[in-house]
Amino acid sequence: MQYALVLFLKKDYQKSLNLAELGHQRNAEDPVFDRLLLYNNTELEKYENAEKAADDLFNHSKDPKFQYQDYIYYGYALNGLGKTQEAIAQFNIALQKNANLPGINKQISDAYAHINDYDNAIKYYEIYVNSLKDNPENRAYELYQLGRLYWRKGISGRDGNDMTEEQRNAIEKAARVFGEVTVLRPNSYLGYYWQAKANGLLDPEYKKGIARPYYLKAIELLEQSGESKEQLIECYKQLSYYYYVKKEYDASVTYARKIQALDPDDDYAKQVIETVKK
Repeated sequence: MQYALVLFLKKDYQKSLNLAELGHQRNAEDPVFDRLLLYNNTELEKYENAEKAADDLFNHSKDPKFQYQDYIYYGYALNGLGKTQEAIAQFNIALQKNANLPGINKQISDAYAHINDYDNAIKYYEIYVNSLKDNPENRAYELYQLGRLYWRKGISGRDGNDMTEEQRNAIEKAARVFGEVTVLRPNSYLGYYWQAKANGLLDPEYKKGIARPYYLKAIELLEQSGESKEQLIECYKQLSYYYYVKKEYDASVTYARKIQALDPDDDYAKQVIETVKK
């Protein structure tokens, strides 16, 4: 049992499952083995086996002392079987039974995000963020996560550059939340980078250029820190494209060459430089 629990925490789900199955054969009413069967089968996307394990845990185990994660994992398993409303019911049980547990709203938000129900994910994450003590560092991180939820809602089911009004509203809210992150963490590129990306979706043809100042700030901080070569290249590409659209070809090529300095084989940079030469 202890070894299976350790393996689960180390995310070695198959080995943990194998041990839990042996334990279950020897003691079919032990709630810990039933719990491990539910959790591991869910993580391995063996949802039918997980549903059976949930039935054993909730209906046939001895003195189970249910945990809120039991309901959340059962919800994940049900959602994996396409039983979304039943999954939501389990998440609600987890919340009702543990309403005063610190961080439970974050857990419930994560559960909803797991099944792509972004409205509820945002709802419960906002409750969680509003409950935090006034710690700027911690609040900045949690606001960043909230902004990402709005972002995911905005891009979910998106068709090309077209967005529904609801998607646009979500991206606008994401941009505002990422702006709050920049206020709390002005020396971190993350808030500026994601604010730029959100504004880029709101102005995909760069007619207004509302993403440009945030990409510039993100570049400044990324160049200073030496963080994330991949994201620095993306910032360079966006500004190269912006200047290309504006027919400011020298500036466009300048950023293309910055890309090549980091990745000499980048196809976008080669294409821009060759096109401008012609």
